[in-house]
Order: sequence, then structure tokens, then C-alpha cells
Amino acid sequence: MMKFFRKHNKKLLAVFMVLLMVVFLGGTALDSLLQPSGNELWANSRFGPITSGHYQSAQVTTEILGFFYPAVDWQRPVPGMRTNIETIDWVLLTREARRLNSTVGVDQVRATMPDLTVIDDLARRLRRKPSRILSALAEFSSIRQAALTVAGAVIPSQAELASAMRKSMEKVRVNAVALPAVAFVDEDKTFSEEQIQSQFESYREREKGVGLEFGYYVPPAVKVQYIEINRAAIADDPRIPNLEQKAKAFYTENREINPAFRRPGTEAVEGPTEDMPPHLTWEEAKDKAIELVREEEAKEAAARIADWLVQYNSEAWADVDRGEDGYKIAPTRVADLGFFDRILENIPRTIAYPQAVSVGVTEFFQQPDADLLPKLGSAVFVGQQAGVYEPFSKLAFQTKAIVDKVPQTEGASRLDYLAPYQTCRFPIQDHQAGRTFVFRVVDSRAGHVAETVDEVRAQVVEDLRLLDAFATAKARAESLRSCGSSMTLREAYDSDVDLVSRITDGGFAGAGYVEPRAVPRSAAFFAQSGTTPRPYLGPEIGRISLEQLDQCFALEKSDTKTASLELEDRAAVVVVEWVETEYTDPGQFDADRESFLDAMNRARSNAVVESWMNPENIQARNGFTLKTN
Repeated sequence: MMKFFRKHNKKLLAVFMVLLMVVFLGGTALDSLLQPSGNELWANSRFGPITSGHYQSAQVTTEILGFFYPAVDWQRPVPGMRTNIETIDWVLLTREARRLNSTVGVDQVRATMPDLTVIDDLARRLRRKPSRILSALAEFSSIRQAALTVAGAVIPSQAELASAMRKSMEKVRVNAVALPAVAFVDEDKTFSEEQIQSQFESYREREKGVGLEFGYYVPPAVKVQYIEINRAAIADDPRIPNLEQKAKAFYTENREINPAFRRPGTEAVEGPTEDMPPHLTWEEAKDKAIELVREEEAKEAAARIADWLVQYNSEAWADVDRGEDGYKIAPTRVADLGFFDRILENIPRTIAYPQAVSVGVTEFFQQPDADLLPKLGSAVFVGQQAGVYEPFSKLAFQTKAIVDKVPQTEGASRLDYLAPYQTCRFPIQDHQAGRTFVFRVVDSRAGHVAETVDEVRAQVVEDLRLLDAFATAKARAESLRSCGSSMTLREAYDSDVDLVSRITDGGFAGAGYVEPRAVPRSAAFFAQSGTTPRPYLGPEIGRISLEQLDQCFALEKSDTKTASLELEDRAAVVVVEWVETEYTDPGQFDADRESFLDAMNRARSNAVVESWMNPENIQARNGFTLKTN
């Protein structure tokens, strides 16, 4: 197959470029389609029944197109798609293309191809007629053309264009003082039992959110047992053979490139000199080289132990059946806390470092607290492929306590979901601390609504104190605003010594006086795409609502020029002072009009294509239903 692609690489690229042209040519219905080979009713749709023959024909078509990948990607026939379509979606899309009169004929594909040799060669290899190959390419072009036709119908009106440009060009600049409620929390504040009970009842069944989004639903919790492999303890072991020899070889190979071997003060030296080479001599670097080799040897030894432990555990579960929920049923010999201790006794002596390996078990913890867990909280699994990164907080909660049934959806791996006492198949590491872990979930508590306030009393009291502090922050904000008639916001803030001290001494991020850059009602990208995310008032303040941004613009015509914005999701109050409004310059508006319209068309077309080609939407608008017995 690779020989075939190497031989016809340029021709395949030519086919791809031709297809891009064909989709804009229009056309008639396909002249040559294979007839369905079966009549068994398989599903129904708005454009008629779908038989097993229709499905088999689509499978043949997509298999043929697979030989043109990546020049032709049948699962993502339109550029910019983020979701793959499947064979049944292909059947529905070809019918839609015919209904929309967007089909591309076989003759059109043939006429626009510079060289049909690649088609003839592939036809011989697949033992199919060249017309069948061309028919598959025609279906591909038809589906693409239909999607582009739909996307082309969303051209924005002049009023929409003007509004979008105005949103991205008109900006307001304000000065601000951010007052987080945590700066005013009174840790000694007490509350009556009536207040505590009222707060609890108000948010009893809600899950806790951010800021002032209170909630006392008790999330699920798990208990984890783990085997810890301490790399530092391995590095201290005297058993590393030929240590000095390995260290010298490492030094020789890396002395020119490893910063550890560079002589201090020679960073600017580009090459060795007779008086002073830029790198340390072997005698000078010997201790450092030995240390680095020990660290590398320890890293490899820890990986060998971890891999052995995972493999040993996998074998213990190899022949275990799965229950109706999709989870494996724990064998008796592994379903106790002593199993990990017994495993350590079986580690082969050739790779064992008893002083570096130990067993531990956590208390119950919830997912929001997993990152703060001692030792394990910072551990992650990093795969060999780029972008494969799984934190402990995710791996530990892919378990029966959280997900009652193993997902059967496409792309989900049931191997990632842990049954009780089942060891995670990924060793995790805290690289900074030099620790590797193998772990399993040994107990769990399901999420539930708290029975009484006593179960979450500490959280309720903490939230009441935050709520009280938020009221204080609002009062301090109004105090700053009251000075607006006689001094600027900066002067008012600087004159409040107690307030400045609270903010400065507390070290609260994003608090105090700031001067954000001018902000538009909508960034150009979002204005072009038609989306309306919350405006971003710089890293210090974060996002505010559209209504709050309108308040900032309205301050230009206000007498006080100041306003208080309550950011409940941050449990903070922000005092803003209007400085300047930058209006749209007519000349700039006209100069940017065409480029902005082009970008707006692309953004909206891409959004329409993504929605049109989404498998769920394809099946929904086509009335797709599987046959029921």
C-alpha cells in the first residue's frame, strides 16, 4: 500500500485539489451508483427507508475513499470539522445532497481530473470498475458542496455588520479598585443556630460552585491505597554497577551541551580557549556527573518497578468477569488492604529496592480536594504521545463510586474505569518530588444530600462568614465612591490606609487599585462569529457581565463617573471610574469594512458547517430512527 501511495503521491494531491474545484461547479444527480445488495429494512429517515443494502453500499464507498486519505478524509469531508461522521451519517448526507440539488456527477469528476491513471491503478488493485471509484469521489464532492451551499446562505446583513464592527471598535477605559470579600472575613464571627440552619436549608440540595454559589450537596468521596516508589532512596543505593565508568561516559557525551558541566562565568564564551575551556574538566565535574547518573538510574529503576507492579496486578484481574454494570468483579485475593503488602514480597530481587518502596492509604477525599492530597495530589500520568496528560484527580474518580456504569460511547475505553480494588493501569509520578505511585480505589462514599446541618456545619459557617465579608466589601466600595466628588479613585484608595493595608498585607491576587486597558463590548473574533462571551476587563478584574460593561460605558454621562460592580462568581466588589470612551472612527470603519466582512463570513460559515455536519444534528434533521423489532 505504501508503495502505491509513494508512486502516486503527486496524483493524489492533484485529485484533492480538483475536488476543491468541483464542489463549486454544481451538477446533476449521480449517474452511477451501485444498487443496494440487500432489502432488509434497517432504519427509517425523512427521505425514505434505509436498508442493509444502502448501508453496505455506503461502506464500500467510504472504504474506497479511505485509500485517498489524507487528501480525501471522508469522516471530515468539509475543512474545519471537529467531529467525525460515521457510515450511517454518510447515507443521510448523500440523500440530503440530492434533495438540495447539490450533487456532483461522475462525468464532472472525470472531466476535471488531469490524470486518470491513479483511478485506473486503484480500480485494478480493488478489482472494481473505475466508474465506481469516480462515483465514490463524486459522493464526497456532493456532500461537501451541499454543506458549503448551506454555509453560503448565512451572509450577514449590513445592519449586522455595522453592529458587530461597532462592538469591536468602541472601547471604554476605566480605573478600578477590586475588593475581594476574603479580605474582610472575620474568622471569629459567630452566627445563631437559626442563621446556620436557614443557610443550610437554602442551599442544601445544590452542589457548591464558585464565589457565592453556595451548595451543601456532599460530593462522592473515595479512599485510595497506593504503593510509593521513592527515587531518591534508589539513587542512594550503592548497588549501581560501574557507576564511575557510566558517569564518565555521560560526562564525555554531554559536557558540551549540559548546563551542569558549564564553567561558571563562561556563558558568553562560544568555544573552548587554550586558557579556559567553557566546560568543567572531568575531575571538576566528576561528583556532579555521578549524581546525574544516579538520578537517571533511579528514574529507570522506579519505572521498571512500577511497570512490574502494574503488570502483576493486571494478571490478577485477567480472567475476571464483568458485571452487568460493566465493571470487573474483584477476586477474593485482591479485595483486602493486605494485597499490596503481599505484592511487594514478590518483586523480583533483580529490580527490588525494599528501602525505596512502601504502601500507604489515604482518608476519604472528594475530587475538588484531590489536588491538595499529600504526595498523590501533584502526581500525573504523562503518556509517550504528545498531549497525553492525566492528573491523579481524574484517574482516581473514574470509578464505580462516581460512574455507576462503564460508558459504552464511542471513544470511551472501559479499561480506564476502575472497579473497587482494581489497580489503575497508569503509574503516576510527582516529578518534582521524585516519587512514582501505583494506586487503586479501595473504598468509596456516594454523593448525597446532607441529612443534617452537622454533616456540613463547618462549610456553612465558612460561607456565612464569606457572605458577611461580601457585605463589608460592598460598604467599603460605597465609601470609596462617596469620595468621587472631591478626589479621583486613586486618591480615595490611597487615602484609606486601613483598606490599603488589608489588601497589601493579605497578598490577594487581582486586588487593589488597577488601570486596565480599554475594553470593547466584544473582541473582534467574537463579534465576527456572532458569539457573546462575557467581556474581559484584564487579568486583575477578570470577566464581567455585558450589563456591567454597559454600566461602564454609561458612566461617561454620569455625574459621579463611578459605579460598583458586584462579581458574585468571584465574591468580590469592583469600583470602576470612567476615564475615556473610544468611539468608532468613520475612516477606520470604512477602511476595515471589507476585511471585517470577510472574517465575519468565514466565522459564520465555519459555525454553520460545524453544526450542519454534526452527527447528532444530521440524524435529527433527517428524522433518523433505527428499526425496532
